[in-house]
Amino acid sequence: MKKTFTTFCGFLCLMGLYIPTIHAQYPFMNQWAIAPYIGYHSFDTDRHTENNLTIGGKLDYAFARHWIVEGDLGFTPSQTTTERSSDDVRADLNLLYLLQDINGFYPFIGLGGSIDTLTDTTYGLNGIVGVLKPLTERFAIRLEGNVALFPDEKFVDNTIKFGVHFMLGEIYKEPEPEPKPVPKPKKVIKKPAPPKPKGAIVNKKGVIEAVKIDVLFRKIGRAHV
Repeated sequence: MKKTFTTFCGFLCLMGLYIPTIHAQYPFMNQWAIAPYIGYHSFDTDRHTENNLTIGGKLDYAFARHWIVEGDLGFTPSQTTTERSSDDVRADLNLLYLLQDINGFYPFIGLGGSIDTLTDTTYGLNGIVGVLKPLTERFAIRLEGNVALFPDEKFVDNTIKFGVHFMLGEIYKEPEPEPKPVPKPKKVIKKPAPPKPKGAIVNKKGVIEAVKIDVLFRKIGRAHV
C-alpha cells in the first residue's frame, strides 16, 4: 500500500513539473466523442480482491483546443480472495490536457474524481497519462494508464486501458487565414522637363551639353541691331 501511494504522489509531482513546458495543439474543438475500451484493473492488495479484465466507455467533450472533459464508466468482474463474487463498478469525471503532437501522436495528462462501489461506495482522486493516435479525421486509438487513490480506505488502484476514440457530429475545421492585403503601388509624378534652347545639343540622358555657335551669334547680332 505504501509503495503504490508513493508512486501516485510521484506521478502527480512529475506531472506538475511538466505542465509549464508544454504547448498543446489538439486538432478538435467543440467536439463530442465516445471511447469504448478494454483493459486490466489491478486492485490494491489491501482490498483482498483478484485483479481482472475491465471494460467500459467514455464520453468526451473537447471544449477548447487542448482541454477535454470526460465521463468514464467502467466494470470489472472479480472476486475476493475468499472466492466471494465482488464485481466492481467505477465512475470517473476527468479533465484532460493534450500536449503537443509528436509525429502524429497526442500525449495527454489528466486529473479527476472517482466513485467506486466494490464493497461500499468510496470516493477518490485519480491521475491519468496516455496517448491518442488519430487514424482518420474522425477515428483514433487510445492507450492510457490510470492511478486512483481512495483516501478514506487508503487504497490505490491501477488500470491500463486500450480503446478507440470516435468523433461525433460535424468535424471541427480550422478557419483559413485571411489573405494579407496587397499594398497599392505609389504613383510617381514626373516633373516636366525644362524647355530646351534652340540649337542645344542634348546627350542620351537629356542633359544639355552645348549650344551651337551660329545660334549664339544670331542672338548677339539681334541684340546689336
